[in-house]
Amino acid sequence: MPFETEVLGVPVGVRKVDLRSAGIVAICHRGRLRQAIGILDLPLPDSAPDGAHWIEANFVNDYQRGDLKADPAKWIERYFDAHLYLAYWGTRRITLRLPKAVLAPDGP
Repeated sequence: MPFETEVLGVPVGVRKVDLRSAGIVAICHRGRLRQAIGILDLPLPDSAPDGAHWIEANFVNDYQRGDLKADPAKWIERYFDAHLYLAYWGTRRITLRLPKAVLAPDGP
């Protein structure tokens, strides 16, 4: 997980990701200073780790009344790796799509 990136032109290290009331944040550090930055506001490192590549894909749905007229589980299965649900009354839910081998009883 740890990687280096830049925030406002200053090099920082990202050591972990956390879920807070404001959303998903990356815990960045430089020396002894620490700062939580919204994960969507954080630039990705220039080079991806070996065997990986960066993509940007998101779908934002903001309903004031009612709900999404689709099944989020089917969208994740087909299009996305993660789904974050936040409701103003406090409900929070994160759904991740994982390879079957990760969930196998005898492990990978």
